[in-house]
Amino acid sequence: MTVAGRVGLYLSLILSLHCADPPPAPIAPAAPVAVEVDVVLQRTVAMGPTYVATLEPSVGATLSSPTGGRVERVLVTLGQKVRSGDALLTLRAEDAELARASASLALRQAEAALAGAGNEGETPEVTSARSTLETAQDALTRAESVAARGAVAELELSRLRHEATAARAAWTSARAGASVARARAEQARVELRQTGVAVEASVLRAPFDGVVAAVIVQRGDVLGPGTPALRVLDPSGLRLSFDVPPEELSSVAEGAIVSSERGLEARVARIAPEVDPLTRALRVEAEVTRSSGLPMGARVGVRVHTDAKGLVVLPLETVRTFAGVSRAFFVVDDRVEERLLEVERELPDGLAVRNAVPGERVVRSPSSEVADGRAVMP
Repeated sequence: MTVAGRVGLYLSLILSLHCADPPPAPIAPAAPVAVEVDVVLQRTVAMGPTYVATLEPSVGATLSSPTGGRVERVLVTLGQKVRSGDALLTLRAEDAELARASASLALRQAEAALAGAGNEGETPEVTSARSTLETAQDALTRAESVAARGAVAELELSRLRHEATAARAAWTSARAGASVARARAEQARVELRQTGVAVEASVLRAPFDGVVAAVIVQRGDVLGPGTPALRVLDPSGLRLSFDVPPEELSSVAEGAIVSSERGLEARVARIAPEVDPLTRALRVEAEVTRSSGLPMGARVGVRVHTDAKGLVVLPLETVRTFAGVSRAFFVVDDRVEERLLEVERELPDGLAVRNAVPGERVVRSPSSEVADGRAVMP
């Protein structure tokens, strides 16, 4: 390379150094963020086996008609509150009404035939026939007592005997007629009761104060005897029902407290005396003492209290959960420390965790500005 070439190369290098961008300025650290903190505490928490329970009404009824028939009117809707005795559904009852009217007429006729019967059930006809028989029998007895002395003609004696026989036959017939009348009256009463039951059965009524839980039929449907039509529940009393394997029964006793993470509380009231052949478990029922707003029929996880344990609990306001992973931001040496939580148990108002200790400070309701390593304002 010539001297002129080398000089040109040096000049171009010098120009390029003077024209290059200056180095970037260092990034200033983020300003301390203001946070609110809670102090981590240890709480005594109930321990014990867990089960899946069904929330049920203590009182419920599925209504049906013993006679069946065609649905004429449905008087209630799903969820409607009802009072004991309220009519809920009616069936067509024309035939039953006609049968009741016929039975009522037959009863009146039979009772008219028995009108005037005494305390012993003897009708006036029987009384009259008995009196006639006694008179005829008395006359015959007197005549026969003097007939041996020839004081009574044979023809007169024959007439008296015929009258006594006729009187006895009339008395027997009157008694039979009274018996038939009494039987007809009793049959009419039975039919009247039966038709009355049929008419009453055409109206389904609420058996207690409650709420309509199911309307199974609609107008025009034909119900068979015993076919379910409506279901009514009493929401004032609730119970939890769950199955316990026989080997765990020692942990469940009558009177034991049962709770759920939703705030529901109950006490064990009944334990089945034998294992169900289908589930191979014993059914346990617990009467609810504190409700949590769950609807009847809901399935909920419950715990039977057997003992207690001290757990470190973080308030829900301090925890962020995404895709099943929970984390919290602790304040350590005036800086944020992000920590993935090792959850031991979920509680209604917080999380019991293994990787925190009582006395630590944890950020409440962390904002998007709170990040691992960032300084916090004193």
